[in-house]
Amino acid sequence: MTHSRGIMWITGLMLLCSAFVHAQVVSRDQIEAYLSEGDLDKAEQSMLAFLNRPGEVTYQDSVYLLKNLGVLYASTPEKQGKADTLFQHLLDLDPFASLFDTYASNAIMSRFQNIRREYQKRKGGKALVPPLVIFDFQGFGFTPQERVDITNQFIGEMEKVPIFRTLDRASVAETLRRLRKQPETCQDRDCRLDIARRLMVEYMIMGEVARIDSVFTFQLALVSAETGQNTTVLRKVYTGELARVLTAGLPDLAQAVQNQEAAWLNLTVQPSNTSLSLDGTPLPSSDRRFPVNPGKHTVCGTSPGYQTRCRDFDVKKLAAVTYSFVLPRLGGEKETESSGTPKPNWDDDLRDPSEDSQNSKGLSTKTIVIVIGGLALLAAGLAVFWSAKK
Repeated sequence: MTHSRGIMWITGLMLLCSAFVHAQVVSRDQIEAYLSEGDLDKAEQSMLAFLNRPGEVTYQDSVYLLKNLGVLYASTPEKQGKADTLFQHLLDLDPFASLFDTYASNAIMSRFQNIRREYQKRKGGKALVPPLVIFDFQGFGFTPQERVDITNQFIGEMEKVPIFRTLDRASVAETLRRLRKQPETCQDRDCRLDIARRLMVEYMIMGEVARIDSVFTFQLALVSAETGQNTTVLRKVYTGELARVLTAGLPDLAQAVQNQEAAWLNLTVQPSNTSLSLDGTPLPSSDRRFPVNPGKHTVCGTSPGYQTRCRDFDVKKLAAVTYSFVLPRLGGEKETESSGTPKPNWDDDLRDPSEDSQNSKGLSTKTIVIVIGGLALLAAGLAVFWSAKK
């Protein structure tokens, strides 16, 4: 009987993960009430009841059930094996899932974080994209609302950077609410690291912006949420009108963060109309150089009348690989391809940080300092706020 129930439970779980109907039927308020009141048996029974109605469960509800039932099981030593299974199914649905919106303890979050990291290494490709949270900019020369607006616009620019999965401000607000903290009471590094770890992101950005007349100074620290150490520190100065700083400076700032963290894929193709995809996602046809996350990937090329070819590759941070795709005609000769070793330099892709430049939008910019690798070698004048805690 126990064996049969186990089979029924697993079957229900598999059906749940494949459900994509639109009607939401999970009584989340009731489940939340059971959990908040400590009535864990009723919470478990309620969630298991929905596992037996998979055809009526939405994708969002599937994620919700897998998260919360997994957390519930992980809190009981004899059920942690079931919890790990649920977490694996959760990651199959959402490789970037986190437990910040659950009642998970720090120990359960750490357990899930380890499972997620192993999953991402095993899957590679899209699963390698690290989650990132950006906290509100601090500084002077702006009102608090203006700093919030700048933060939101910078978040929008970072959302365009393919090597990060940038969370919105709502995630931070929800975590603060659950911790019963106000934003103004969580301005220091330790508090923000705590929020970042609860959000289960790999990185956080702490930013500062200052304005003196028409000179705008941005300071960013990209911080590893695991170690609390800086991996990249940027300080950039822009001169011009505020509108130009927001429309040209912030995209430049986001690009600078990417340039210090990405690996690169360079491609040449024949025929010229070859369509390329990276890890199943189409690549822009006009580009032939692409930022990628360090790790394992698959690039494919296809064109009408030609054979499709794919190539697996593994690349390290700041390294580059080069491939030439020559697609054979259907029924013709085999593909020839060449692979390059990591480039020793970047040619003109990264500017000399000591040079001033004038971009096409009339915004004067100067890169003051770039620190790579978490060594925290900060230039004179950079606030102690930016030094990584040892």
